[in-house]
Amino acid sequence: MKEINFSEIGIRGRKAILTTDTTGRIITLNKAAQKLLDVDKNELIGKNFIDIFGRELNPQERIDTLKEKMINNESYHDFFKVKRFKNEDEFIWTDLVFDPLIIKDVKQGFTLMLSEVPESDKPRE
Repeated sequence: MKEINFSEIGIRGRKAILTTDTTGRIITLNKAAQKLLDVDKNELIGKNFIDIFGRELNPQERIDTLKEKMINNESYHDFFKVKRFKNEDEFIWTDLVFDPLIIKDVKQGFTLMLSEVPESDKPRE
């Protein structure tokens, strides 16, 4: 397995990328993530990533599946609503790709890649 260099996963890239520790607390997010979520990185560092999905915005079964995948160190792909932090009444649909972050065969946490879903591709509620 290749060791991951954070510059390779887009710390300065166009995709919104967050990394977490093994418990799900956010430890890094790139500028694209800050822009997508309309938030300063200092407002999210240390918070659990599930909080950005707005428990009230997504079906509990979707949140439970995400937690289960996290516990089992499995990758996951789905659509989630996320809050825009400057205006908590506003949300956007995102396409989430969630992967365990493993360096030298040791689980270090998770990477989350988010991209906004175009109006035409939004899932039915």
